[in-house]
Amino acid sequence: MKTIAQAIREAAPEGRLSCARAFELVETLALEPAAVGQEATSLGIRITHCQLGLFGSSAIDKGPIVKAALETSVEEREAICARLVEGKLPCRAVWEASSRTGRPRLALAEAAESLGIRISACQLGCFP
Repeated sequence: MKTIAQAIREAAPEGRLSCARAFELVETLALEPAAVGQEATSLGIRITHCQLGLFGSSAIDKGPIVKAALETSVEEREAICARLVEGKLPCRAVWEASSRTGRPRLALAEAAESLGIRISACQLGCFP
């Protein structure tokens, strides 16, 4: 059986691990996201391509790709506002709202952006 470190190294041969690939490892290894994020950090491997569009979108532009949505539905606003913690929307809450509403995670992140709500508490530990 592979260790977490071995699995991460194999998944990130160039020293970068996409958020989506990190979550594949979470599923495959039956771990919490934070464990994969912490191990990647300890190995010096950067998490890239945030599924919420917040960081690491390309090798050239490491900034966010998330943009404020032009329109948000009542369902999106309710899903977001119901999950706020101290005025911020935890990453995990975006994933839960996406599952509940069937809306893509990035669309919900854009809806939060349009409402002036910051996303917090990356499940992989990339930001507080």
